[in-house]
Amino acid sequence: MSNQNSLKKIRIDVSGGFLVFIAGAYVLAGKKAFFAASAAVLAHETGHLLAMLLTGGEPTGIRMEAHGLRIDADSHGSPIISAAAGPAAGLLFAALARGETGRVSLALSLFNLLPYSKLDGGRMLSGRISQRAGTVLDCVSVLIMLAFGLFSRGAAAAGFWLLVDFAFGLL
Repeated sequence: MSNQNSLKKIRIDVSGGFLVFIAGAYVLAGKKAFFAASAAVLAHETGHLLAMLLTGGEPTGIRMEAHGLRIDADSHGSPIISAAAGPAAGLLFAALARGETGRVSLALSLFNLLPYSKLDGGRMLSGRISQRAGTVLDCVSVLIMLAFGLFSRGAAAAGFWLLVDFAFGLL
C-alpha cells in the first residue's frame, strides 16, 4: 500500500476527556502557553507519523484522549525510529522556534525521552530490557519528574501524571 493511500485511511478519534483536557489547559495555562504547547505537540506527532510512513509503517488512526495523543498502526515500520522521531522532530522545532514555543517544545521532547514505559524513551527500550528493569526505570522517571516539579509547575504536573499512571495504571 502506498503512503498516500495509508494517509487516506487514518481514522481520527477525539474523546470527551481530550476536549476537557484541552479546555482546562487553555484556561489554566493561558492562550499563549496553550498555543505554544499545541505547536510543539503538532511537531512531535508529525515526526512520529513521518518516520512511520518513511520506514514502511501503516498508520490506521490517531486517538486524542485525556492523557495524550496516540498514533495507531498495523505496522510501525521501525518501532525504534518511529518512537525516536517524535522527540527528534520536537528538538528540531525547539531549535527553530522562538521564545516560549521553543522552550515548550524542548521540555516536551525531553519529557518524552524519559525511559517511562508509555513515553517514547520507554518505547525505544521496549523489548530490549527485562520487565523488572522497565519497572525500575518507570520509578526513576516518576522520581525525576517529581524532583523537577519542585522548580516548575509544568514538571510537577507531568510528574503527577506519571505517578498516577504508575500507581494505578489508569492512563
